[in-house]
Amino acid sequence: SLSLSLSLSNHDPMPTTNANPNSQACAACKFQRRRCAPNCPLAPYFPPDNPTQFLNAHKLFGVHNILRTLLSVGPNQRADAMKALIFTANARARDPVGGCYSMIRRLRCQIAETEAQLRDVLDCIAVARAQIVLGGLDDGGGVGSSDSILVSDQSRVGLGRWGRDEDEDVKPGLVRR
Repeated sequence: SLSLSLSLSNHDPMPTTNANPNSQACAACKFQRRRCAPNCPLAPYFPPDNPTQFLNAHKLFGVHNILRTLLSVGPNQRADAMKALIFTANARARDPVGGCYSMIRRLRCQIAETEAQLRDVLDCIAVARAQIVLGGLDDGGGVGSSDSILVSDQSRVGLGRWGRDEDEDVKPGLVRR
C-alpha cells in the first residue's frame, strides 16, 4: 500500500518542516484531516503555510500518485521530482488549458524571435565588414565614413524589432547610426 509508510532518508536534500511532532501539520495532512506523523513523506514538500501548493498538486495528480512518484525515485531525486510536480500543478492552475505547454510554446517563440534578431544583427555586421574590406568607407567623417552602414536589399535590417514602427520600411542606401 502507498500509505504514509514511506520514510524519507537523511540524504533527502529538502529539509523536513515537520521534524517536531508538536509542530503544525503539513498542508497534505491538514487537507486529509489527519495527524501529521514526524516521518510524513509529504511534509518537506507541502509546508503548512502554503496550502494552495498542495491543493494544486492534489487536484492535478492526487495524493496516491504523488506518493507513488516519491516511491519511484531515489532519495536524492525526490526534491527535484517534487519541484517538477509542484511546478506542473501550479502552471496548470494558472492556465487550465495550456499549463506547462503554453509556457514552453511562449518561450520557444521568444527564442525564435531572439535568434531572428541575432541573424539580422550579424547580417548588418557582415555588410559593414564587407564595405570596410572593399574600401567603400573612409575615415573622413563624411557621407562614406565608418559611422554609416550601407543597407542592401538582400540584408534588410529588421529595425522594427528595436523600437521603430514595424510598418516603417528600411530603404536601401545609406543609414546613419
